[in-house]
Amino acid sequence: MSSGPTGSQTPETKPKSGIKGFALFLGALVVLVVGGIGLGSLLFGPPPKKQYDRSTPEEVLAAAKDMVLNSDAERLSELFYAENDQMRELYARLGLVLGHVQDLGVAINARFPDDVAKARATAEAAAKSGKGLSLLQQFNPAQRGARNGPPSAADSERWNQLLQTIASDPYAWLTDAQGRLSFTYIDDERVAVLWDGKPVLPPLGLIMRQEQGQWAVVLPLAGLPMASRFMPQTPDEYSIWGSLIQMADNVIVDLEKDVREGRLTSLDNLARTAGEKAAPPMLMGMIAYNKALEERRRREREAKAAPKPTGDG
Repeated sequence: MSSGPTGSQTPETKPKSGIKGFALFLGALVVLVVGGIGLGSLLFGPPPKKQYDRSTPEEVLAAAKDMVLNSDAERLSELFYAENDQMRELYARLGLVLGHVQDLGVAINARFPDDVAKARATAEAAAKSGKGLSLLQQFNPAQRGARNGPPSAADSERWNQLLQTIASDPYAWLTDAQGRLSFTYIDDERVAVLWDGKPVLPPLGLIMRQEQGQWAVVLPLAGLPMASRFMPQTPDEYSIWGSLIQMADNVIVDLEKDVREGRLTSLDNLARTAGEKAAPPMLMGMIAYNKALEERRRREREAKAAPKPTGDG
C-alpha cells in the first residue's frame, strides 16, 4: 500500500495554483480600481468651472459680487482687461493674491470677532453721522482734502481704520455697491465707472471696455497714455512686476498664518505688522523697477538719437 498523498494533487501543484489564484485576484482588483477611478472621474469628478457673464458692464459688477460670495475671489482678475499674454499672466498671479486676501479676511473674522464688530460699528456710526467715507472715497484725494507735510494724527488713525476695515471685509464695497455704482458711455466700446454719480479714483478714473462682446475693467494706469508708460513693456519689467505681486502675496499669506496661529492679537496689531512686513521688500522692488524704467528711457533716447538710414544703396 502506498503511503504517499492521496488524490490528484501533488505537493508541487498546491503553491502553483495558489500563486495563480492570487494573480487573478490582483488582476481583477486592478481592473476594478482603474475602472472605478475612471467612472468616478466621469460621475463624481470636479464640477465644471462656473462661467460668469460679462456681456454688459452691469453683468461684470454682478460677476464680481458673485465671485466674492462664491469664495472665488481669486477669479476677480478674470474681469481685468489685458492687452497681451504677459499681462494676462500677471493678472492671473494677482488673482492668487486676491484669493489670499479673502482667506485673510475669513481668518481675521474667526480670530478677532470682537475687533471686527467694533470696527464695523465705528464705520456704520461714522456713515450715519455723515462723517464716514466709502472705501473708494477714502482713496480719492479730493474727498480727503489735500494737505502738505507728514500725515496728521487724524490721518494716521483714519488710514489705520481703513486698513483694518479692508482686512476684515476686503470686498464689502462690492456687496454694498447696489445703487451706487453706475456707468456712463464714453463711446460704443468704453464706459466710465461712477460711484454716486462721480468718477471713481480721479484723476485717473476707472473705465471698462468691450472686446468681442465681453466687458472688462481697465485698471487705471493702463487707461491713460502718460501713466501707461509705467506699465511693464519688456520681459525684465514684467518679471519685476511678477516679483512685486509675489512679495505682496507672501506678506498676505504670512499675515493669515500669524492670525490663525495666534501671533497677532488684534486688528490694530495686524495693521502695524502688515506695514512692517510689506514696506522693506516692496521698497526694494520699486527701486528695481525704477532702474528698469531708467534703462528703457535710456534705450529710447539712444534710438531717437541714432542717425536715420539715408536710403541710398
